[in-house]
Amino acid sequence: MDPATGPTLLGFDVYIVGSIMAGIAALAVVFAIYTALTIKDPMSKRVKALEGRREELKMGLVTAGTKKRQSLVRKTDTTDRIKDTLGSMKVLQQSQVEVVQQKLAQAGFRNKELAIVIIGLRAVLPILLGGFAFVMLYLVEVYPDWQMKRVGALALALFIGYKGPELYISNIAKKRSDAIRKGLPDALDLLVICAEAGLTVDAAFNRVAKELGRAYPELGDEFALTAIELSFLNERKKAFNNLAYRVDLDAVKGVVTTMIQTERYGTPLASALRVLSAEFRNERMMRAEEKAARLPAIMTAHVQYPQLDKHYPASLSRLIQTGLLREQLRFNGLIFSDDLEMSAIIDHTDICEAAIIAIEAGTDHLLICHDDKRQTAAMNAVYKAVTDGRIAMSRIDASFNRIIHYKKQYAFPHVPTDPATVKKLVGIAAHRHIVDRVYTTASASSLYSA
Repeated sequence: MDPATGPTLLGFDVYIVGSIMAGIAALAVVFAIYTALTIKDPMSKRVKALEGRREELKMGLVTAGTKKRQSLVRKTDTTDRIKDTLGSMKVLQQSQVEVVQQKLAQAGFRNKELAIVIIGLRAVLPILLGGFAFVMLYLVEVYPDWQMKRVGALALALFIGYKGPELYISNIAKKRSDAIRKGLPDALDLLVICAEAGLTVDAAFNRVAKELGRAYPELGDEFALTAIELSFLNERKKAFNNLAYRVDLDAVKGVVTTMIQTERYGTPLASALRVLSAEFRNERMMRAEEKAARLPAIMTAHVQYPQLDKHYPASLSRLIQTGLLREQLRFNGLIFSDDLEMSAIIDHTDICEAAIIAIEAGTDHLLICHDDKRQTAAMNAVYKAVTDGRIAMSRIDASFNRIIHYKKQYAFPHVPTDPATVKKLVGIAAHRHIVDRVYTTASASSLYSA
């Protein structure tokens, strides 16, 4: 291995010495910030013991067996040892613990003792990762050509060690909150149905958790826990506040406020939830409009939605393609039909008439995938419909302009599709999960509507 060629001072490489000093300075800054901002609380151990005793009484563990009690004591002792160690290093304060505990609850972790472990990792990982990076970069010299890059790599290792646990928990909490937000309007609709059917609040929460648990497992988990807390806590308000504590969503906080006011003042629960559900659906529709405006293309299915159009499937429906997609959702991308040779179409409609109806509905691309005679007949029928005035030329121009726009954006220059890439995108687990959620939600809705 060739020696470093950087400038030297008194026989030492300036880059290496500077990098070592920068790493030591970074560690010193982190330690100084901890020392300046943290305060050791001498009463923390006593308060911890009292809170542990209260939780044991609340959970009914006073009459638990000896083995279970000993297991809990061992876990508490281990956590106390970690906490005492962090406290002696002046890297722990109660406000930190409370913030991390709430983040863990929002991420779905129920054990509050994990907060001590997370804070401990934030103190230990920078030293471990920083030391490992220093050994690999400066002693082993896995990248001998790096000079100033070593400083950046060492700083990155320190940053990952310090912020890594927090970023990991925050990422899980955000994904969980997004999943709960998607299912909240459906959950409120089912709560309204349960309330009008005469179920109590805790029974209604339990039923909604059971019905939507498969489509929205995160929401079902939170509702099931709320139902349990409503059953055994002395104050029902505490159970609702715990739900707001565990879910970082303004929508859930609004539901909690409504529940508390309903319990306190006796206002009708169903009417209050119905108003909230309408508001949440409007918000979800606005988010759908934003997403639809960014989509380049969609494909319609030969599926009939009687509540939207009683006469035509989505692939032939003007109410859905123009009314819903174009006007309501402001979708300006391409609309493809599904294959018009499918039995859902040709068993009920002549394919030439189906092609004309689809274009009148708003379709930009017609798919006729197998029979060239049908393709020719459909093209001639569309041409005749345009010349006869049934289909306006402006309608053809609108589709033509959209097609040219997206061809310029995506088709030029032409890049052949790799079959391996197709397999990674078509039929993947994420798409199957979406189909499963749609099927489950539709089944639950049909059950209640019946």
